[in-house]
Amino acid sequence: MKKWLIILVAFIAIAIASVYIIIPRNLVVSSITPMYTNYTSAVEYASNEENWTKWWPGKLEKVGDRTIATYKDITYHIVSKSYNNTQIALDYNKKTTIVNLAVAGFSHDSIRVICQYNDTASMNPFTRINHYNRAVYIKQNIKEVMQQLERFLEKPSNIYGFNVISTIVKDTALMSTKTYLNHTPSTIEVYKLVNELRRHIQQQGATIINAPMLNVTKETETSYKVMVAIPVNHTVAETNTIQLRRMVIGRILESDSIKGGPSTVEQSFKMFEKYFADFKHSSPAIPYQQLITDREKETDTTKWITRFYYPIF
Repeated sequence: MKKWLIILVAFIAIAIASVYIIIPRNLVVSSITPMYTNYTSAVEYASNEENWTKWWPGKLEKVGDRTIATYKDITYHIVSKSYNNTQIALDYNKKTTIVNLAVAGFSHDSIRVICQYNDTASMNPFTRINHYNRAVYIKQNIKEVMQQLERFLEKPSNIYGFNVISTIVKDTALMSTKTYLNHTPSTIEVYKLVNELRRHIQQQGATIINAPMLNVTKETETSYKVMVAIPVNHTVAETNTIQLRRMVIGRILESDSIKGGPSTVEQSFKMFEKYFADFKHSSPAIPYQQLITDREKETDTTKWITRFYYPIF
């Protein structure tokens, strides 16, 4: 009997010692989530409570001027923000834990979201185990929340309203013309230029191979440069107002088809330019709209289809 008692005591002593060896006094809980998105979008949606409504996997409620987010049985709310660091309070089992969230950029389209907090485990072995289990549970909860953010951010349409792909320039020979106006061009003014190009291309015996391209640049408060181009199957003679333009075969950003009239196109094009800036692209040429729908034949603006393009290095 005495022998078994000694064995039991030794076993308990070893078990308790193992708790102190396996579970450190200082617990560092860290969750790192790689994402294929840009730094700006990650910060905007991870550190801005107003944007949590677009991707949060659980419940959201407004309490005063704070947004309280709940996932499973843990609540989150932002307590402070500074450059590249957001402190988030996590409430679980009547205890609050402050988690630091930071975004680290690795390239123009690859980032890491790092969530980390430190805790001190109890000297009581049983409480120490509870602290460890709590840390494991919180880490898993954070991981699942960040995975939802990852799924949201990796789809550009969630951020910009449409998807964008990188493809190769196909139309390299363009006949172009331009004019200057003191206002944003109307559809009639744009198609006056388009039709001028169409007539010239037809007279020269060439074939139009794609829809017209449009770029409007606001140079001053009262000056807009309007440029229109049409892709052709071969080069044709130039005139005083019509010039040949060559597109270098290289990479180009292409948007989804945008459906809607001038206001929709204008707002979507701003988001297209934001995509270009967020991903820190550089360009050898100006962006343009491709007027897929012939606006002269289709007067219902809700049926207009437009695509955006931006040459990139």
